[in-house]
Amino acid sequence: MIRQFVILKLICLLLSCIVILQVAQIGCSVDKDILSHPIYSKYAFSTSKDVIKIGIQPLYLPTNIIIEAMKRDNVLKRQLAAVGKTLMFYPFLKGADVNAFLLKGYLHGGIGGDMPTITAATKTDIIVPALFQMGFTSIVAKEHMMVGDLRGKNIGYAFGSNAHYMLLEALAAAGIKEQDVNMLSMEITDMPDAFEKGNVDALAAWEPYAHYAFFSSTAHAIIYRNISLGFIYFSKAFFVDNNDKAVYAIIAAEIRALKWLNQDTKNLYTAIEWTRTTEGTFAGKKALLTTLQIADLARKDLIGRAPQPRIPQYETTEEGVLYKEFTFLKQIGKIATDIKWQHVKDSFNFSIVDDILANTQKYEIDTFSYE
Repeated sequence: MIRQFVILKLICLLLSCIVILQVAQIGCSVDKDILSHPIYSKYAFSTSKDVIKIGIQPLYLPTNIIIEAMKRDNVLKRQLAAVGKTLMFYPFLKGADVNAFLLKGYLHGGIGGDMPTITAATKTDIIVPALFQMGFTSIVAKEHMMVGDLRGKNIGYAFGSNAHYMLLEALAAAGIKEQDVNMLSMEITDMPDAFEKGNVDALAAWEPYAHYAFFSSTAHAIIYRNISLGFIYFSKAFFVDNNDKAVYAIIAAEIRALKWLNQDTKNLYTAIEWTRTTEGTFAGKKALLTTLQIADLARKDLIGRAPQPRIPQYETTEEGVLYKEFTFLKQIGKIATDIKWQHVKDSFNFSIVDDILANTQKYEIDTFSYE
């Protein structure tokens, strides 16, 4: 019996080693995939404590207009220099990629939509000090129709995104079950092409991809919309490590940029041209939307609607959209089921924007100096 017990223990130990080895191999594979990405593998991340590294998305419109203004803000550069810091923005294709590098410690913060922000808050301790986007996710169809007419249609969507959540919400409201439509999961960047080629009859997307599809033909129609939020967030360890003044300067720069963009249409168009150039360089092709089309998007988003980027507190309650998206991410296995909403909610800081707005002279909110 002792001999059988020893043999059984050895078998269990061997199986455990195999499982651990497989998990380690999977982890290495994931790490290798993201680190060997054709774009990201070329990045040289500074190891200096004086350099603040933030992940951004050049294809994230109209949000990137704000970032392009901040890149050229001489007041921000001066205020950061006063605390011995400089700022570097690293471009990524999507929020999940920003988070991957944030979790690995290559970045101090990121700018992304609601789903990446929620996901980051469940995987590490972050601080979310300001709103950065307040627009829409949309369902775009080949022709004018009701959501109920999508029954039996091919619909493109990005799994686990706010557009995925919005699509299911729209279908449920119209009395349509998931099995009543053909949902095709795909990368957001592939959607406009799939839509144009007729591979999908409709798509659920955020901006600017919804507008890429919408503007590609006068027959196309936006048949459903839902609110979409985006945020700037930082590693909490970075914030508490004597970097609070730098974070305040960065949020002040966002507030200043929003004010400058709304001050004169010329300012908005100038920043849009910066954005279109960056988009074209990063994507390796001409920007898909015109200056006027992007300006229209900007006026309907945070830039035109809420020049003070306060986080809407209601949306962090259990009646708000962020909590509902958090629950959705649990249901589809994107985040661990044992994570409590309070942990995510505590990541949102509602006082930093108000502190800056109460001290506009200190943070030079009305001083505009853009290269």
